[in-house]
Amino acid sequence: MHRRAFLGATAFGIGVLAGCVSSEGDNSGGLVEAATPAPTATPAPTATPTPARTPSREVADAGVTDDLRGDTVRSSGTGKGLSDRFTAMGGPVVVSLQFDYTGMRNSNFIVKAVDDAGEPLSPLVLSVNEVFEEARLRDDPGRYTLRFVTHFEPGDYFLDVTHAGGPYGDGAWEAVVEQPGVPTSGESVPLTVEGFDGDVIGPVTFDGPVRVTVETAAPKIGPTDEPIVYNYRVVPTDARGASESRLLNSVETAPLMQSAVYFPTTDVGYLNVHSWGPWTATVEAA
Repeated sequence: MHRRAFLGATAFGIGVLAGCVSSEGDNSGGLVEAATPAPTATPAPTATPTPARTPSREVADAGVTDDLRGDTVRSSGTGKGLSDRFTAMGGPVVVSLQFDYTGMRNSNFIVKAVDDAGEPLSPLVLSVNEVFEEARLRDDPGRYTLRFVTHFEPGDYFLDVTHAGGPYGDGAWEAVVEQPGVPTSGESVPLTVEGFDGDVIGPVTFDGPVRVTVETAAPKIGPTDEPIVYNYRVVPTDARGASESRLLNSVETAPLMQSAVYFPTTDVGYLNVHSWGPWTATVEAA
Protein backbone atom coordinates (compact mmCIF):
# COMPACT_ATOMS: atom_id res chain seq x y z
CA MET A 1 0.00 0.00 0.00
CA HIS A 2 1.14 3.49 -0.73
CA ARG A 3 -0.60 6.11 1.32
CA ARG A 4 0.04 9.80 1.76
CA ALA A 5 -1.75 12.36 3.87
CA PHE A 6 -1.20 16.06 4.35
CA LEU A 7 -2.44 18.38 7.04
CA GLY A 8 -2.53 21.98 5.80
CA ALA A 9 -3.31 25.14 7.69
CA THR A 10 -3.53 28.72 6.55
CA ALA A 11 -3.47 32.25 7.73
CA PHE A 12 -1.24 34.11 5.34
CA GLY A 13 -0.10 30.91 3.79
CA ILE A 14 -0.67 27.83 1.98
CA GLY A 15 -3.72 25.78 2.77
CA VAL A 16 -2.92 23.92 -0.39
CA LEU A 17 -1.67 20.73 1.11
CA ALA A 18 -3.35 17.40 0.62
CA GLY A 19 -2.11 14.00 -0.37
CA CYS A 20 -2.73 10.42 -1.33
CA VAL A 21 -4.76 8.15 0.87
CA SER A 22 -5.32 4.45 0.64
CA SER A 23 -8.02 2.98 -1.52
CA GLU A 24 -9.91 2.17 1.67
CA GLY A 25 -10.47 5.90 2.09
CA ASP A 26 -8.56 6.34 5.36
CA ASN A 27 -7.07 9.81 5.21
CA SER A 28 -5.95 10.10 8.80
CA GLY A 29 -2.44 9.20 7.71
CA GLY A 30 -1.32 8.59 11.30
CA LEU A 31 -0.69 12.30 11.78
CA VAL A 32 1.60 13.25 14.62
CA GLU A 33 2.73 16.55 16.00
CA ALA A 34 6.35 17.66 15.75
CA ALA A 35 8.00 18.73 18.99
CA THR A 36 8.74 22.41 19.45
CA PRO A 37 12.40 22.88 18.51
CA ALA A 38 14.99 24.69 20.55
CA PRO A 39 16.28 27.59 18.47
CA THR A 40 19.84 26.92 19.61
CA ALA A 41 19.89 23.57 17.84
CA THR A 42 20.04 24.99 14.34
CA PRO A 43 21.88 22.50 12.13
CA ALA A 44 24.31 23.59 9.48
CA PRO A 45 23.16 22.65 6.00
CA THR A 46 24.94 19.56 4.81
CA ALA A 47 24.39 19.79 1.08
CA THR A 48 22.99 21.93 -1.64
CA PRO A 49 19.58 20.44 -2.53
CA THR A 50 19.18 18.96 -5.97
CA PRO A 51 15.45 18.46 -6.62
CA ALA A 52 14.59 15.06 -8.01
CA ARG A 53 12.07 16.70 -10.28
CA THR A 54 12.86 20.15 -11.54
CA PRO A 55 9.67 22.26 -11.50
CA SER A 56 8.37 22.81 -15.00
CA ARG A 57 8.16 26.53 -14.38
CA GLU A 58 10.09 29.02 -12.28
CA VAL A 59 8.47 31.86 -10.39
CA ALA A 60 8.95 34.80 -12.71
CA ASP A 61 10.94 37.80 -11.45
CA ALA A 62 9.81 40.43 -13.98
CA GLY A 63 8.29 43.54 -12.50
CA VAL A 64 9.13 42.84 -8.87
CA THR A 65 9.66 45.23 -5.98
CA ASP A 66 13.37 44.95 -5.25
CA ASP A 67 13.23 46.12 -1.63
CA LEU A 68 11.19 43.03 -0.64
CA ARG A 69 13.61 40.57 -2.16
CA GLY A 70 15.40 38.28 0.26
CA ASP A 71 18.35 35.92 0.25
CA THR A 72 17.83 32.30 -0.78
CA VAL A 73 18.37 29.90 2.12
CA ARG A 74 19.14 26.24 1.42
CA SER A 75 19.15 23.58 4.12
CA SER A 76 19.23 19.81 4.33
CA GLY A 77 19.42 17.15 6.97
CA THR A 78 18.33 13.72 8.15
CA GLY A 79 15.60 13.00 10.65
CA LYS A 80 14.71 15.97 12.85
CA GLY A 81 16.24 19.43 12.66
CA LEU A 82 15.82 23.10 11.86
CA SER A 83 16.53 24.85 8.61
CA ASP A 84 18.91 27.76 8.61
CA ARG A 85 17.35 31.01 9.76
CA PHE A 86 15.72 33.12 7.06
CA THR A 87 14.58 36.73 7.34
CA ALA A 88 11.20 37.39 5.75
CA MET A 89 10.99 40.77 4.04
CA GLY A 90 7.19 40.87 3.82
CA GLY A 91 6.84 39.77 0.20
CA PRO A 92 6.01 36.35 -1.23
CA VAL A 93 8.03 33.43 0.13
CA VAL A 94 8.59 30.45 -2.17
CA VAL A 95 9.17 27.26 -0.17
CA SER A 96 10.48 24.10 -1.87
CA LEU A 97 10.51 20.88 0.14
CA GLN A 98 11.86 17.52 -0.91
CA PHE A 99 12.28 14.29 0.96
CA ASP A 100 13.75 10.94 0.05
CA TYR A 101 11.87 7.93 1.40
CA THR A 102 13.78 5.28 -0.59
CA GLY A 103 13.99 2.06 1.38
CA MET A 104 11.72 3.35 4.18
CA ARG A 105 8.66 1.16 4.59
CA ASN A 106 7.02 3.87 6.69
CA SER A 107 7.91 7.53 6.50
CA ASN A 108 6.45 10.56 8.28
CA PHE A 109 7.47 13.99 6.98
CA ILE A 110 6.47 17.02 9.07
CA VAL A 111 7.28 20.68 8.47
CA LYS A 112 6.22 23.68 10.52
CA ALA A 113 7.29 27.30 10.50
CA VAL A 114 8.63 28.58 13.83
CA ASP A 115 9.78 31.99 14.96
CA ASP A 116 13.20 33.02 16.22
CA ALA A 117 12.25 31.82 19.71
CA GLY A 118 11.39 28.36 18.38
CA GLU A 119 7.63 28.82 18.83
CA PRO A 120 5.19 27.65 16.11
CA LEU A 121 3.55 30.55 14.35
CA SER A 122 -0.01 31.34 15.37
CA PRO A 123 -1.99 31.52 13.21
CA LEU A 124 -0.07 28.93 11.24
CA VAL A 125 1.65 30.02 8.03
CA LEU A 126 2.38 26.50 6.93
CA SER A 127 1.96 23.03 8.36
CA VAL A 128 2.84 19.90 6.42
CA ASN A 129 2.27 16.37 7.65
CA GLU A 130 2.78 13.60 5.11
CA VAL A 131 2.84 9.85 5.60
CA PHE A 132 4.25 7.30 3.17
CA GLU A 133 3.77 3.58 3.52
CA GLU A 134 5.29 0.76 1.56
CA ALA A 135 4.92 1.64 -2.10
CA ARG A 136 2.61 -0.39 -4.29
CA LEU A 137 3.39 1.74 -7.32
CA ARG A 138 5.57 0.76 -10.21
CA ASP A 139 8.43 3.12 -10.97
CA ASP A 140 8.08 4.89 -7.62
CA PRO A 141 11.01 7.36 -7.60
CA GLY A 142 11.30 7.34 -3.81
CA ARG A 143 11.23 11.14 -3.62
CA TYR A 144 8.53 13.75 -3.37
CA THR A 145 8.78 17.50 -4.04
CA LEU A 146 6.39 20.18 -2.85
CA ARG A 147 6.73 23.82 -3.90
CA PHE A 148 4.37 26.64 -2.95
CA VAL A 149 4.11 30.39 -2.36
CA THR A 150 3.14 31.68 1.07
CA HIS A 151 3.54 34.83 3.18
CA PHE A 152 5.36 35.64 6.41
CA GLU A 153 5.16 38.88 8.33
CA PRO A 154 8.62 40.55 8.40
CA GLY A 155 10.91 38.81 10.86
CA ASP A 156 13.24 35.87 11.43
CA TYR A 157 12.00 32.30 11.03
CA PHE A 158 13.04 28.65 10.75
CA LEU A 159 11.46 25.58 9.24
CA ASP A 160 11.13 22.81 11.83
CA VAL A 161 11.51 19.57 9.88
CA THR A 162 11.02 15.94 10.91
CA HIS A 163 11.43 12.97 8.56
CA ALA A 164 11.09 9.90 10.70
CA GLY A 165 10.71 6.27 9.71
CA GLY A 166 10.33 4.70 13.12
CA PRO A 167 12.08 1.31 13.17
CA TYR A 168 13.04 1.87 9.51
CA GLY A 169 15.31 4.80 10.35
CA ASP A 170 15.21 8.50 9.57
CA GLY A 171 15.01 9.97 6.09
CA ALA A 172 16.81 12.75 4.26
CA TRP A 173 15.15 16.11 3.60
CA GLU A 174 15.95 19.30 1.75
CA ALA A 175 14.37 22.75 2.05
CA VAL A 176 14.86 25.91 0.00
CA VAL A 177 13.36 29.29 0.91
CA GLU A 178 13.33 32.00 -1.77
CA GLN A 179 12.03 35.57 -1.78
CA PRO A 180 11.78 36.84 -5.37
CA GLY A 181 10.08 40.14 -4.49
CA VAL A 182 6.53 41.38 -5.02
CA PRO A 183 5.44 41.02 -8.66
CA THR A 184 3.72 43.92 -10.37
CA SER A 185 3.00 41.93 -13.53
CA GLY A 186 2.84 38.32 -14.62
CA GLU A 187 2.03 35.90 -17.38
CA SER A 188 -1.00 36.66 -19.49
CA VAL A 189 -4.12 34.54 -19.72
CA PRO A 190 -4.76 32.13 -21.44
CA LEU A 191 -1.93 29.83 -20.44
CA THR A 192 -1.31 26.12 -20.04
CA VAL A 193 1.07 24.74 -17.45
CA GLU A 194 2.42 21.22 -17.00
CA GLY A 195 3.63 20.37 -13.52
CA PHE A 196 4.61 17.53 -11.22
CA ASP A 197 3.63 16.95 -7.59
CA GLY A 198 3.15 20.28 -5.79
CA ASP A 199 4.13 23.35 -7.80
CA VAL A 200 3.34 27.01 -8.46
CA ILE A 201 1.63 28.71 -11.40
CA GLY A 202 2.55 32.34 -11.81
CA PRO A 203 2.74 35.09 -11.17
CA VAL A 204 -0.29 35.61 -13.40
CA THR A 205 -1.86 38.90 -14.47
CA PHE A 206 -5.62 38.73 -13.98
CA ASP A 207 -7.99 40.83 -16.07
CA GLY A 208 -11.27 39.66 -14.62
CA PRO A 209 -12.59 36.20 -13.71
CA VAL A 210 -10.69 33.14 -14.96
CA ARG A 211 -11.53 29.47 -15.27
CA VAL A 212 -8.87 27.16 -13.85
CA THR A 213 -8.90 23.53 -14.98
CA VAL A 214 -6.58 20.84 -13.58
CA GLU A 215 -6.20 17.40 -15.11
CA THR A 216 -4.14 14.67 -13.46
CA ALA A 217 -2.57 11.64 -15.08
CA ALA A 218 -3.37 8.06 -14.26
CA PRO A 219 -0.75 6.69 -11.85
CA LYS A 220 1.20 3.53 -12.61
CA ILE A 221 -0.23 1.19 -10.03
CA GLY A 222 1.06 -2.17 -8.96
CA PRO A 223 -0.05 -5.73 -9.70
CA THR A 224 -3.27 -5.45 -7.67
CA ASP A 225 -4.52 -2.73 -10.05
CA GLU A 226 -6.28 -1.02 -7.18
CA PRO A 227 -7.36 2.55 -7.92
CA ILE A 228 -5.50 5.25 -6.05
CA VAL A 229 -7.65 7.79 -4.28
CA TYR A 230 -6.03 11.05 -3.28
CA ASN A 231 -6.73 14.64 -2.43
CA TYR A 232 -5.69 17.59 -4.52
CA ARG A 233 -6.17 21.31 -4.01
CA VAL A 234 -5.65 24.57 -5.82
CA VAL A 235 -5.32 27.72 -3.70
CA PRO A 236 -4.92 31.22 -5.16
CA THR A 237 -2.56 33.65 -3.45
CA ASP A 238 -2.12 37.36 -3.98
CA ALA A 239 1.07 39.10 -5.08
CA ARG A 240 2.45 38.95 -1.52
CA GLY A 241 1.60 35.27 -1.09
CA ALA A 242 -1.42 35.69 1.18
CA SER A 243 -3.82 32.84 0.48
CA GLU A 244 -7.41 33.26 -0.56
CA SER A 245 -10.25 30.74 -0.46
CA ARG A 246 -9.56 27.33 -1.95
CA LEU A 247 -10.45 27.19 -5.60
CA LEU A 248 -10.48 23.41 -6.00
CA ASN A 249 -10.48 20.89 -3.16
CA SER A 250 -11.28 17.34 -4.13
CA VAL A 251 -10.84 13.70 -3.17
CA GLU A 252 -10.98 11.64 -6.34
CA THR A 253 -9.70 8.51 -8.03
CA ALA A 254 -6.98 9.37 -10.53
CA PRO A 255 -7.08 10.34 -13.30
CA LEU A 256 -9.41 13.29 -12.83
CA MET A 257 -10.30 16.64 -14.36
CA GLN A 258 -12.00 19.48 -12.53
CA SER A 259 -12.45 23.17 -13.14
CA ALA A 260 -13.77 26.20 -11.31
CA VAL A 261 -14.13 29.93 -11.89
CA TYR A 262 -11.92 32.21 -9.83
CA PHE A 263 -12.74 35.87 -9.18
CA PRO A 264 -9.39 37.50 -8.37
CA THR A 265 -9.24 40.18 -5.71
CA THR A 266 -5.88 41.47 -6.98
CA ASP A 267 -4.45 42.17 -10.43
CA VAL A 268 -1.49 39.82 -9.97
CA GLY A 269 -1.21 36.56 -8.08
CA TYR A 270 -0.23 32.90 -7.98
CA LEU A 271 -1.97 29.54 -8.00
CA ASN A 272 -0.59 26.86 -5.68
CA VAL A 273 -1.34 23.42 -7.11
CA HIS A 274 -0.93 20.36 -4.95
CA SER A 275 -1.30 17.00 -6.62
CA TRP A 276 0.72 13.84 -6.99
CA GLY A 277 2.56 12.94 -10.14
CA PRO A 278 2.04 14.80 -13.43
CA TRP A 279 -0.75 17.29 -13.99
CA THR A 280 -1.79 19.89 -16.55
CA ALA A 281 -3.52 23.15 -15.68
CA THR A 282 -5.15 25.69 -17.96
CA VAL A 283 -6.05 29.25 -16.98
CA GLU A 284 -8.38 31.12 -19.33
CA ALA A 285 -10.85 33.97 -19.24
CA ALA A 286 -14.19 32.89 -17.77
